[in-house]
Amino acid sequence: MDNELISIIVPVYNVEKYIAKCLDSLVNQTYLNIEILLIDDGSTDKSLSICKKYAAVDSRIKLFSKENGGVSSARNLGLLHVQGEYVVFVDSDDFVSPKYCEHLYQLTISTKSELASVSRYNILNKEVVKISDLSFNQITSDEALRKFFLGEGINCYLFSKIFKYETIKGLRFDESLESAEDVLFIYQTLKNINFASMDGTVADYFYILREGSLTNKRLTSSRIDSSIRVAEFITRDCNSNKKLKMLSEINEISLKGEVLEWISLNSELRIEFEEYYNIILREVRKFKLLHKVQYLTLKKFIRLILLKVSPRLVTILKNK
Repeated sequence: MDNELISIIVPVYNVEKYIAKCLDSLVNQTYLNIEILLIDDGSTDKSLSICKKYAAVDSRIKLFSKENGGVSSARNLGLLHVQGEYVVFVDSDDFVSPKYCEHLYQLTISTKSELASVSRYNILNKEVVKISDLSFNQITSDEALRKFFLGEGINCYLFSKIFKYETIKGLRFDESLESAEDVLFIYQTLKNINFASMDGTVADYFYILREGSLTNKRLTSSRIDSSIRVAEFITRDCNSNKKLKMLSEINEISLKGEVLEWISLNSELRIEFEEYYNIILREVRKFKLLHKVQYLTLKKFIRLILLKVSPRLVTILKNK
């Protein structure tokens, strides 16, 4: 089954405590025909030297070093060096099961999909939580976009997915974005594919929630701007498709709602980003839900209603 090459892109930056476990999980894949593209993004700790040791003993590992430019520039460099028919992204502070590539490859082949996804485990300290997404076989690009906008399995995360390289070879991550670059990349990919699939019963990716990781970076005005720019761009891009436009508007207000949730986390952020908070809250409260009910899942509908009442309440309920 492992006759087609899978390229695994791993951006690396100051992860000396985690990178060995990540690389051990990759070199021990049951699917053998892989290349591991390590992109060191100007690490200042021992990450690069650890990567060199692994590259010296496994010819499937290709190591590239560059000046620090952020995760998007690292992934873009990786995309330039892809030799495989399929591409997988792995964060250097996470790890995967031995059958990660095998499961993803078999899923994309069996469903004839250009993008396939599995579930994951979230790990916070010693607590391990399985995230079980909905399963579906072959669905069209439009249906995949619908699920993406409504959060029904096709999420914005790069991990836990396999991409047919032919569908993404012309895409690059927007290096001007400090956040939501993955949202934009997945959206653009879904526009390019014919079919997508998801096996929510399988969880092969172990996502480490840690202080200092990309998703836990301190909130800044540029991160807020990036998220809003992406949300508004997608809505404009869907303008010619009536159904997708409705869904993209829901997606936009949901992403803006996430910004409200970020700011709601503590009183200091609320003071620092009060202007952003008030502007976005007014948009959320003006957003008309009733004529979009047919496009909403119950969960999404309840979340948007609660956001209108209190973004902090949504944050509290999510963390329970």
